[in-house]
Amino acid sequence: MKIKTGYTVYELVVSVDPDNNPVSATTFTNEVFIDGLPTTGITLSVSFSDSSKAIFVASFSGSTFGSHQFHMKNDLTNVIYVSDSYEVSPDLEVDTSPTIFVGL
Repeated sequence: MKIKTGYTVYELVVSVDPDNNPVSATTFTNEVFIDGLPTTGITLSVSFSDSSKAIFVASFSGSTFGSHQFHMKNDLTNVIYVSDSYEVSPDLEVDTSPTIFVGL
């Protein structure tokens, strides 16, 4: 997905054990990548959203051009979440009103 610089990306992450049971009392080790290489220039923010379903919100803002992706490892269960890939592009290359097709 293409995004403009400065846009914030949000992803919902469900924290589960290997049997898919919610695990809310956990921490994460995370890493952000730009063009496949680890970077320390972007901070991934993680906040707690829903305790009964163990849902967390991870977010970052793309500040440099390139393909951005992150992964989060649940420190309690060792389950790893890998985000979608976001292509941070110049403003003129990003369609701010894309056509959305819904299949019925």
